[in-house]
Amino acid sequence: MTAIYKKDTGRLKVAEAKRLIVEAMPDDEPGYVAFSCAVDADGNERWDFDNPKHQTYRETVQRRLNNSFLDLCQKAGFEPHLSIDPSAKGYRLSEADDHLYMVTHAQFVKLAEAFSLTVVVGDEPDATPAPVVTNPTESVEDARAGPAKRRTWRDVAWPYMVSVFKSGQYATAKEFYRALETKAGVDSPFESGTGPNRGSLFVRETSEKLTLKTVQNTAWPQLK
Repeated sequence: MTAIYKKDTGRLKVAEAKRLIVEAMPDDEPGYVAFSCAVDADGNERWDFDNPKHQTYRETVQRRLNNSFLDLCQKAGFEPHLSIDPSAKGYRLSEADDHLYMVTHAQFVKLAEAFSLTVVVGDEPDATPAPVVTNPTESVEDARAGPAKRRTWRDVAWPYMVSVFKSGQYATAKEFYRALETKAGVDSPFESGTGPNRGSLFVRETSEKLTLKTVQNTAWPQLK
């Protein structure tokens, strides 16, 4: 699966979301065939089937995003929100709205999946082959170090969860989970789920889902 490399887990404008998806598409594979159409003085459509325009796959995706972006978002269970007011919806298919409306990182991940893309947080790896290590000692040390461990929800969000717990009074894990939902947003490592994922939390950095059951079984016993 082709990857989109994103520097952080912050929100991004609709225009930027479109650009990242389009640039991840191959420009040397065929897409749809398009035909131009004109309307004569009598209001009749005149299609020019003798001069087809052969689009690349990238051009086809660009056209689909421009014409159906809101439908794609709704199918993924969300709508773009106004940059200055995350609670405000009403996105329209226009270049102006592409720069006024935004999507969260978790929403962008869902949108990318609709095009068989995966989103990776971090810099794109260097395509240049790594130099061959000739020093045997260095090779052994590198082998012992192993691959970097992937960060989990606990690595990312645990300090924040502890601070929320200490600053409030929660009798049950469910009350605590709802407090995390209420505080989800810019100053929290969490994003609230939308659509079919409403009622769930997502860790912004890792796009990992944190359920109430996980909090009840794993986090709550250690917080009490």
